[in-house]
Amino acid sequence: MLNHTVLSDFQCHILDCAKPRSSLIHSTPLELQPPIRMEQLVEGVDKPASFLQWQKEMRELNLQEELAQVERRRLEGRISYEKAALARTGIMERNQKTALLKKEETAKLMQRYVNKQLQEEKEMRDLEQEMVDGHKNSKAAKVKLQEFTQRIVKEVSEQ
Repeated sequence: MLNHTVLSDFQCHILDCAKPRSSLIHSTPLELQPPIRMEQLVEGVDKPASFLQWQKEMRELNLQEELAQVERRRLEGRISYEKAALARTGIMERNQKTALLKKEETAKLMQRYVNKQLQEEKEMRDLEQEMVDGHKNSKAAKVKLQEFTQRIVKEVSEQ
């Protein structure tokens, strides 16, 4: 106990009143709990089974999260691969359509060129034919003219 001579009567009265209250507050829960060894408290070993269970749950949770991340990355990679494949397919189809259009356009141009060449050849043949016919006609005209002149000469000489 404290020395009452040093403390005032008022302070002693306060201390005397506080003792029973503090003993009631602090003694009740400790008395209900089983005694804990000091070594266990220092080591932090209260209930090893519950800590190990918690540790196991945390490891499983971390493993599940890691597996989910791996699966997510795998699926993202697959999606990326599929998108690239679709893009390549689209580009190939577009290139094939472009090539087909160019082939058709080239075929049309070639057909026009061939038709134009055939038309020009026909016109040249017609022109040649007209010239040949003109030559034949001129020869025939010359022959007729000669025959006509010979008849005139013959008639004149007969008269």
